[in-house]
Amino acid sequence: MQHFTEEGEVMQQKKKQQKRKRRAYTAADLAELWDRWKRGESSKTIARVMGRGASVYTVLLRCGGIRPRVRCRSPQALTLAEREEISRGIAAGQSLRSIAQRLTRAASTVSREVRRNGGPARYRASEADGRLEADTTPQAVSTGTLSPATPAGRTEAARGLVSATDRWLAEANLSGE
Repeated sequence: MQHFTEEGEVMQQKKKQQKRKRRAYTAADLAELWDRWKRGESSKTIARVMGRGASVYTVLLRCGGIRPRVRCRSPQALTLAEREEISRGIAAGQSLRSIAQRLTRAASTVSREVRRNGGPARYRASEADGRLEADTTPQAVSTGTLSPATPAGRTEAARGLVSATDRWLAEANLSGE
């Protein structure tokens, strides 16, 4: 059992107050970070100005110091409005084929969408749309994908996270395609 003096308790309370909660980077924060980095400011300077710690360095490292492109959906992907129409059609007891005709989409597209997101009993448009967003985020690199002896392997290992496209391109370069 520990006994604290009044001074010790005050010190502990101050330490708890000093601990900052983690704040997620907003789009504006990231834009400012990348603008400052492009102007040539160091990661320490950026962190100090933005009131952040080492997380600035982590963001820069994850992207290899290169500002990532803004992600956007493929025009071929189902929109939220189309997903809601699928959901309403299922709730009304319509067949997937008739829903597909109304959307002017292939029946297989609608069928796969419903199956991928829990089947007719569990399909929810907003959850399906949210899953699509989650699927487009960068994935962690598996260390076995590229050899660290190659420049591409060293770069990927240093970056920590890359998109599936980056991995595919790196593998294609290694195989000589």
